[in-house]
Amino acid sequence: MDNKIIMVADSDPSDLKFLKTCFVSAGYQVLQASNGNQAFEQAMQLPDLIILNTMLPETSGFKVCQQLKRHVKTTDIPVIFVPESHGDDTILKCFEAGGDDYILKPFQEQALLHRARIRLNLKGRKNHYRQIVEKASDVIYCTDSTGRFNYVNPFTERLLGFSREEIIGKNFLEFIRPDFAIKVKKFHQHQVKEKVEKLYTEIPVMTKGRKHLWLAQHSQLLMHKEKVIGFQAIARDISQTRRLEKDLRSIANELEMTNRQLIQANDNASEMAAKAEFANMAGNELLDSLRVKFDTYLGDVGGVISRLADTALSDVQRQDVETIRSACDHLLNLIHDSMGGAPK
Repeated sequence: MDNKIIMVADSDPSDLKFLKTCFVSAGYQVLQASNGNQAFEQAMQLPDLIILNTMLPETSGFKVCQQLKRHVKTTDIPVIFVPESHGDDTILKCFEAGGDDYILKPFQEQALLHRARIRLNLKGRKNHYRQIVEKASDVIYCTDSTGRFNYVNPFTERLLGFSREEIIGKNFLEFIRPDFAIKVKKFHQHQVKEKVEKLYTEIPVMTKGRKHLWLAQHSQLLMHKEKVIGFQAIARDISQTRRLEKDLRSIANELEMTNRQLIQANDNASEMAAKAEFANMAGNELLDSLRVKFDTYLGDVGGVISRLADTALSDVQRQDVETIRSACDHLLNLIHDSMGGAPK
């Protein structure tokens, strides 16, 4: 049996003797306890399997199992309960306390040994898979039905900065960022109430250094006869992704603001251009009006000069008329050069 050690705890001396004889005859080493306190002390010797009566003096088997599952050294030891009652409520309490299996009295030797071998073999397989899990670069953990940790892998310890001793037995809500704890609690209450086998959530957790990280988590219910007996979960650190998303949202907001400013600037420029065009049109109309008036006035002056030129004038008077005509023509050319158009 590879020197496998089995601890048996029962308050009935005859049952305790039967259990010891049965396992010793099968080649196992046996530790025994007759009350809850002894059972806990013997478990500290790290047996490979524990057979635990539910009704023990001093400390009940349920409480002993809960203590063992929360203790970092004994959390992985499989526990087979021996319930004093066969009712479903008692069996459920066995699993809620962290038990792995149960066997009913009166004992049948072969059935007892067979059940023990199954649990020991499963433990060996669990150890194999645990090696894989413990090398994983994801957060992996299990809790009991109340949400208290009974397993965390090494990556979880490294990520959060807490040791297993500081995590095992604590409620998972104690590691959630305080402002998010109520929301996460409602997530899992919904999962339990609606029997949602798997649930995806993104949650902020606190490290030992009070730094918060975001985890993308898939949690799965552990069930026994429609009753929730615990949770198991795998999660990945998405803090960097969250930061990138936040930065992208910030950049998008800045781009949107810049775009709005550009649209406003374009609207302002269009309005100014329209005003300038209107002012230019008004200015052109004014210049055209002035040019027409100057043309008219100078035309009238030219008409008078022409009539004077047709009358008898002295040489001096004719020279004066020509000087006036020349001045009018020069003035008319200046007006048309500056205001546009051609002289008449």
